[in-house]
Amino acid sequence: MVLNLKVIVLEWRNNMEKYDYRRAITDELIDWIANKTDILEGDRSSLYDDDISSWIYDEVFAEDSVTGNGTHGYAREEQCREYVASNFDLYFEAAREFDDFPTGEVAWTSRNPGQHMDATIRCYLLGECIEKALEELRK
Repeated sequence: MVLNLKVIVLEWRNNMEKYDYRRAITDELIDWIANKTDILEGDRSSLYDDDISSWIYDEVFAEDSVTGNGTHGYAREEQCREYVASNFDLYFEAAREFDDFPTGEVAWTSRNPGQHMDATIRCYLLGECIEKALEELRK
């Protein structure tokens, strides 16, 4: 378990570019919404429905292609570790929000800690990114 943390920290030190979770999730949401033709058909009025954000949240919370919180994860373990490596601050913020702090026990006992931490961050940012995606689609 400690070895996994050391590997991720070393990857972070070597990581030159910080992965932008907010942009990545927003882009995935825009793609997901675009594939839901019933949302975008006609005059796009459904983008302005009061309940659309909640409906999208419920639909994608366990969607691997957006949050990685399904059965297979957003990406393979090594890729997720790279994403998390430059975003430990964001992971710890999300872990505190989801009561997986201070030990991060769930992540460290998981067979795929990178995927777990990646999904934790994605789920934490989901609501914010839904609003951003809807804002961009409404333009």
